[in-house]
Formats: sequence, structure tokens, C-alpha cells
Amino acid sequence: MNQNDNEGKKRDVLDKINTLYSEVGENLKITPVVQKEIFEVLDNVVKELDKDSSDLKLSQASSKISMMKKRASQAEGQKKRWLALVIFAWLFACIALGVWAIYGGEFWPKALQTTGREILFGAVLWGLVGAT
Repeated sequence: MNQNDNEGKKRDVLDKINTLYSEVGENLKITPVVQKEIFEVLDNVVKELDKDSSDLKLSQASSKISMMKKRASQAEGQKKRWLALVIFAWLFACIALGVWAIYGGEFWPKALQTTGREILFGAVLWGLVGAT
């Protein structure tokens, strides 16, 4: 009876894998790199189940399937790559502005020649560069 139960569970797990294969393969929002990653994990699960279909392996396979479903949903939501470019450009502009202001205003340590106001303004500019 236990052998039949395991075979039934194994078929259910393999059906879930086939369903996930088709869902990921048909989804155009998931990049080919992520599809390949998901397919490799699912292929490994199938190989492991062919070798051993014990209860432990079946529960591990179910866990990996749910992880790959989450990975697919995460990959589906990653469509904001342009935002990373905007952030990079903004940070580069802030760093360039900070370096220009520090160099142009000569806000590097000059021992006793600077006033308190210049020291404070220089510290703020260096902090801005450091923060970016």
C-alpha cells in the first residue's frame, strides 16, 4: 500500500512539474536566463525522483517546486530595469557634482587657513559624496 501511495504522490509531483514547465515556458515576462535556471532545478528534481521516490524525496521535491513557483513570480515582477539606470545616472551626477564642488571650492583640509563656515560646508559636501 505504501508503494502505491508513493507512486501516486510521485505522479502528482511530476504533474506539478509539467504544469510549472508549461507556465514558465509560455510566460513572456520571464527572461530566458531565469527560465533556464528554473528548468535546471526542475530537471534535477525529476532526476532525484527517478533514483529515489521516498517520502522524504517527495517532500523535498514539493518544496523545490514551490520555491521555483516563487522564483517565477519574482522574475515576472522584475520589469523595472530602467529604474536602475536612472538611479545609476543620478548617483553619478551627485558624485560628479560633489567632486566638482569640493575641487572648485578647495574644500580639502588646509589646516588653519579655513573658517568655521568653510569647514562646515566642506564637511557637508564630503558627507554628500560619502552618502552617494
